[in-house]
Amino acid sequence: MSTSHDAPSSPETLFDREVSAFHRTTDEQTTATVTCTRRGPGPGRAMQAPPTATVYTLTVRVEAHSDLDMTVDAATPWDALTHAREHLEQHGWFLAIAAARRDCWPIQLPRQHEATTVTELTGQRNPRQWQGFLASSDPGDVGSVAEQQHHYQIWLSRYDTTPGG
Repeated sequence: MSTSHDAPSSPETLFDREVSAFHRTTDEQTTATVTCTRRGPGPGRAMQAPPTATVYTLTVRVEAHSDLDMTVDAATPWDALTHAREHLEQHGWFLAIAAARRDCWPIQLPRQHEATTVTELTGQRNPRQWQGFLASSDPGDVGSVAEQQHHYQIWLSRYDTTPGG
């Protein structure tokens, strides 16, 4: 008998899409294919973490730049995408996607480990606009992983409810 917690016989694709990629200093533009799969069972419920044996694999293939192609395994789709972005950034390359915008973050983590959406970090505590990781973005809005993390920390500090925070 199969349940929602049984591992699928083959990886499940969460997303697979061509996106724009650009080089920050040369202004070269090309396309990249970004694919994320899950090996193992997903979360049983929205607020539940997948079993520890579950692995998310993200593959990035950059057209005309096979030296940049990579595959990374991680505990969440966001972690996998972040590692891939850091790899590309080391070579001056960025993905023009919502998940790479300086002002976007998957704030539903860690409650929803399999989240594949981000929200714009505005002046509101409860954001209302959600976009898929791979939604197109203006290259001018895209930042490094470090810039994005910094922006998130500033946004988070506005709503810190811990004593002394």
